[in-house]
Amino acid sequence: HRRHLLQRSSPLKLTDLAAQQVLRSRERLEAGALMALERSGGRLGGVVRALHAVSPLATLERGYAIVAKPDGSRWGKPAVSVKEVQPGDEVVAHLKDGSLRARVTETPP
Repeated sequence: HRRHLLQRSSPLKLTDLAAQQVLRSRERLEAGALMALERSGGRLGGVVRALHAVSPLATLERGYAIVAKPDGSRWGKPAVSVKEVQPGDEVVAHLKDGSLRARVTETPP
């Protein structure tokens, strides 16, 4: 009985048990981290799809154009109303595969 007690409490045995516990804890931690990453990846994919759906570039892919007034920036200031342009104004129409410069010849009364 005493010998069995000594064997159970030997430093080697205690070290072995602690190492096994650390290994099990590490495995649980890795599995949990992997599950969290997979869940996050799924949410991230949904966010990416939602952002793409409202992207101006996606609008161009569907065959629409974005009309802008040149302001020195790459895209210009988008014109969202005919009231923002006058006959003679230059505008840029951004399409899926490039941009067109045009001059406004008339606007609605």
